[in-house]
Amino acid sequence: NDRVRIRGIDRGRGPGRAIGREFEYSEVGEYAARTDLFAEVGAWTSSDVVLDLGADGVSNLQSGAATFVTASYFRVLGVTPVIGAGLPEVFDDQATMGTPAVVSDVIWERFYERSDTVIGRPLRVNNTFVTIVGVTPRVTVNAVVQGLDGSLFTNPDSSTDILNDRPPLMLRAIVHHENG
Repeated sequence: NDRVRIRGIDRGRGPGRAIGREFEYSEVGEYAARTDLFAEVGAWTSSDVVLDLGADGVSNLQSGAATFVTASYFRVLGVTPVIGAGLPEVFDDQATMGTPAVVSDVIWERFYERSDTVIGRPLRVNNTFVTIVGVTPRVTVNAVVQGLDGSLFTNPDSSTDILNDRPPLMLRAIVHHENG
């Protein structure tokens, strides 16, 4: 049940800083195809967004951050939604349901009053409609520590170029799987 974190390669460096890059989707696919190395691969990226959490034609614009994830992301982390089915393995943007979205426990509480009717509701993210299919569990962070010192990280081609310059950070947290 070991989980391995692969991070983007640092491309630029200066005194006291490193400038990284995110993986391209094709690179994530290359890692996922390496079933000899990985049982499963999940990936994510984050971006600042504008959410329209309004209802009945009345806008309620909120600034926030969204994390865009692969279908396997939550499964790789061992996280299941507190309500809803979560992300489907395969989806079609043109299907009647639209692009699926999982919202945080904070969004669910603050804007939907923890109502089960949040599932199936539309939400606008940067003016694109999505459909809420799940709510993530509440998470309590206990510590963020450096770890896995001495671990060796590899690229899909099995090289280790630039990937091993510092140990990754590990998050110690409690995931509250119950509804609330």
